[in-house]
Amino acid sequence: MTPLTALIATYPLLPYPHRSRTHKLHSFAFADCKCYVKRDDELGFGISGSKLRKYLSLLPPILEKRPQQAVVMGGSFSNHVLSISQLLREWQIEPVLFLLRTPRQQLHGNALWTSLFASKEHVHWIPRGNWDNLDALAIDYQTLQEKNGTSVAIIPKGGNCRDALPGALTLAEQILVHEQEIGAPFDHVFVDAGTGMMAAALILAFAAIRKPCKVHVLLIAQSDAEFQEVLSERAADWKVLFGTELSPPFLYKTYVPLNAPSFGATNARVFKTISHIARQEGFLTDPIFTAKLFDEGQQIIVQDQLKGNILFVHSGGGLSLSGFQEQIGRLQNSGTLKNY
Repeated sequence: MTPLTALIATYPLLPYPHRSRTHKLHSFAFADCKCYVKRDDELGFGISGSKLRKYLSLLPPILEKRPQQAVVMGGSFSNHVLSISQLLREWQIEPVLFLLRTPRQQLHGNALWTSLFASKEHVHWIPRGNWDNLDALAIDYQTLQEKNGTSVAIIPKGGNCRDALPGALTLAEQILVHEQEIGAPFDHVFVDAGTGMMAAALILAFAAIRKPCKVHVLLIAQSDAEFQEVLSERAADWKVLFGTELSPPFLYKTYVPLNAPSFGATNARVFKTISHIARQEGFLTDPIFTAKLFDEGQQIIVQDQLKGNILFVHSGGGLSLSGFQEQIGRLQNSGTLKNY
């Protein structure tokens, strides 16, 4: 039993699938390194990859209280909102969605699939100007409902909280297993970051076991300062949960995408990357997170002259591709993707 396994075992985990495979990336050909992919996209169809890991330990404390409703916060196309809504329904808990209002409330992609799980009367659209008050709005809703006899749990945005940390650590735990399988350690790990929970857990886990592996974090929906705050919060949670203090410096580096850097932004290069990886490697990536991770990661390897064994964590999100069929079809029909 590894030290990480011993820590994780101190907290109850739900019996969800959370062991995915790793295999070599054939088209990522560099002279001084070998590249691999961790296939967390294979953990589930409707539930997005790595998010399932967080739910392993996030949900047990909630289920123990048996609430009638649970507030879920995020964008209408959020992988987290779609994923956690399914599990809440499974446990007979009504998902109450607090979603960011956008100028055009289009019902396609993840927004469409989420609508299958959430009742219209339990969807609350929050104006962007009120988004910073999201936690307070959720607490106000909880207080009002409980006065009326309805018990309500609140799930933080992206599932980014202390209770999710033990489950998130299963990623680092399995990376150690994969090192035994390939017979060598990973020197670098690339991971995308929405709320930053999984990336922070990976960094802290490697720090705890003093593993000399650099974590490269592609910030999709955060600034560097916001990620630093998340990392500090999770380090504080580590001390509460496990009784040991992890102090910086930690071995990681953050990046903002050079291509389509705004959250939710896409362009022809992103869709070309999706097509290229599908044809060369045999798996799908989504245009918001994972396609950018693989594209930017290859550039970083060259620019930073990285060496050794490199692992890309495929966090899932394949269902979100259904919201971009028109863009992909347009490029396919034009022949642009065929010549990439």
